[in-house]
Amino acid sequence: MHRVLTGAACCAAAALALATTTASAPASAVTYSCGGLYTDYVGALVLDTPFVGSAVLDGVSRAMTVAPVKVNDNMLSVEIVTAGQSRQTTADFEVRTDTTGRGQIFFSSYSGEGVSTNLICASGTRVTSITGMVATQDGPAEFTVTRT
Repeated sequence: MHRVLTGAACCAAAALALATTTASAPASAVTYSCGGLYTDYVGALVLDTPFVGSAVLDGVSRAMTVAPVKVNDNMLSVEIVTAGQSRQTTADFEVRTDTTGRGQIFFSSYSGEGVSTNLICASGTRVTSITGMVATQDGPAEFTVTRT
């Protein structure tokens, strides 16, 4: 179940959404690039390491962790610490790709949805940094999470 971000910040993030690969480009023509597959976030053979960083709203930084739950599956655990309290959600996530195979991730948070606005892959297709917008109880927050 995905909930929708609210506010102007959310709408700007949603406007950056990449279109899903369409039938006009044969599947064999798509070479997956950064973040185009579920395994780029969770791992294909072994569980990958969590992303760690922060979500910032109105100058207040909240610790944030995005952790794979299962190998080769589209499930993440998202934790955001707000006012000293940890709030966590475990749910499926969605990857959408453009015609080049570059990905964008949509995931659940305790208060709604998160969406990436940029991905970085240090080498290959494995995602090492995600930036975007995530819903919190106080409104949409900008986030950056990384892993090595």
